[in-house]
Amino acid sequence: MDYSESGNAWDYFTHDQARSRAYRWGEDGRGGISDDRQLLCFALALWNGRDPGLQDLFSIGPQVRLPIFNSGRTPAGVTSAKARAEAAVSQYTQTIQQAFREVADALVEQRKRREFRLQQEALTRAAEDTSRLANMRYTGGYSSYLEILDSERQFFDAEPGLVRAHRDELLAVVRLYKALGGGWQE
Repeated sequence: MDYSESGNAWDYFTHDQARSRAYRWGEDGRGGISDDRQLLCFALALWNGRDPGLQDLFSIGPQVRLPIFNSGRTPAGVTSAKARAEAAVSQYTQTIQQAFREVADALVEQRKRREFRLQQEALTRAAEDTSRLANMRYTGGYSSYLEILDSERQFFDAEPGLVRAHRDELLAVVRLYKALGGGWQE
C-alpha cells in the first residue's frame, strides 16, 4: 500500500520501515520471483480482507511482461553478442594459425636435423676410413704413428657428434608429435 503523498512509495519508507509496518499491522503484500530482465514473473498477492482497494489485486499465477521502452538495451545486447562472437572466432583463428605454425616449424626442424645427422654419419664414416687407412699405411711402413693418432683423434671426435645429431633428430620428432597433438601432457 502506498502511503506517500507524492505517490512514490520507494522514497516514502525505507525497506526496514516498510517491512516493519507490514508485519506489525498485518498489511497486504505481494511476493514473487522473476528472471533477470523481469520478462517472466510468478507473483503471489495476499489480501488481508480489510482494504477494499486491494481486493481486485488478489491473484496467483504466472505473468508475462514485455518491455515497451527499454532504452536501446536489446540492440546493445545484440551488438555485444556479435562482438563476443567475433572475438571468439578471432581467438579460434589465431589458435589454429599458431598450431599450423608449430607443426610447420617442427617439420622443418625434423628435416634439418635428419639432414645434419646424415652429414654427420658421412663424416664419421670418412674419419673411420681415414683411421683404418692410416693404420694400414703405418703397418706397411709408409707413414709415422703420428698419422694414426691424428686420424683416430678425428674419428673419436666425430662419434660423439654423431650421437648428439641422432639425439637431436629424435628430439625433433618428439616436438613434431607434440605439435601434432600426439597425446602430450605436461
